[in-house]
Amino acid sequence: MRLKQYLGSRAGAHHACALCLLVSACSDDGTTYAPSANQPRPDAAGDAASASDASSDAAASDSSDAAVLDTDGAAEDAGTDASIDDASDAGIDGGDAGLLDARDSAADVARHCATLDCDDDIDCTVDDCDESLGCTHTPSNALCNDNKVCSGSETCNPATGCQPGTPLVCGDSNRCTFDYCSEPAAGCVHHDVSTSVELLLNANFDYGENLAWRQFPLFSDGSLIWENADLADTPDWFAWLGGQSNISMRVWQAVEVPAATAELTLSGVYALIPGSGAPALSSYFRIDVGDALTGADYERALSLSSTQSTTLEWMPFSLTTREAHAGKVLQITISSQNAVNDLTNYWVDTLSLRAKLCPLE
Repeated sequence: MRLKQYLGSRAGAHHACALCLLVSACSDDGTTYAPSANQPRPDAAGDAASASDASSDAAASDSSDAAVLDTDGAAEDAGTDASIDDASDAGIDGGDAGLLDARDSAADVARHCATLDCDDDIDCTVDDCDESLGCTHTPSNALCNDNKVCSGSETCNPATGCQPGTPLVCGDSNRCTFDYCSEPAAGCVHHDVSTSVELLLNANFDYGENLAWRQFPLFSDGSLIWENADLADTPDWFAWLGGQSNISMRVWQAVEVPAATAELTLSGVYALIPGSGAPALSSYFRIDVGDALTGADYERALSLSSTQSTTLEWMPFSLTTREAHAGKVLQITISSQNAVNDLTNYWVDTLSLRAKLCPLE
């Protein structure tokens, strides 16, 4: 009976009934027989009683155990186990779900980039795959650079590729230069194509008094162009004005300026030498550039008064005219005027009137 109750409480009524049938198959004397369909079992009444007892015991055992289990197990499961298991499982499931989602997303993107062909067939874009954006195409102007200064700065259009730069414009509006662009890195070059020519004849007076220069007054006892190797800046001749009181003197020469002249420069040296008498503000010494046909003065290259400090040595002067005077006939005039009792001397030498010639446009 104890065995039946134990089996009933642990294994259930079904297993208890099966064991009961096995026990009933044994005789009291230890002889075992196997009942057959055609042979009635002996001791049917005893077996029936045993079966009835087994059923009663199983029912009582199941009812008792079920009550205990329902009272204790249900309370524990419904209370402690349920709350602990639910809370713990929910936390674990939530954390795992978030981590798995992030890992799965990164893996999906990585697998996605591995299968993408991001080449856009544009040579100047940097093609790449971003985990969040997919294919990217970043334009790079550096990939279009042909390393040539003259062609300008190339740029990258992400839709159409490299775009040419704007070539350097090297023209400087100066007809005296040949303008071009030089590679690899020189850039614009402005090559001077001008030439310089001397327009004055007998500029240094060294061919004597009667060549090119004209003078006033004509002295019966001498010229305004003197020969003296010791005094001249460029031996042997120089122009000597002044030295006399209350008299005007002039030395001049007319020149034709070429049409291709872009610049005109008059230069030379002078000396102011004191003489006896009294220097006056009204006394002067000048070198002018004027019009040979009209006599109008254009510019003055030098203007001195006898009251200025004497030099006692040759001093340079220079004038680059404001206009080129191309195509004109100019007159270069050296003049002096001494007041009464003023005997200051004025010397001039190494004159030059140079024209800068450039190709005509």
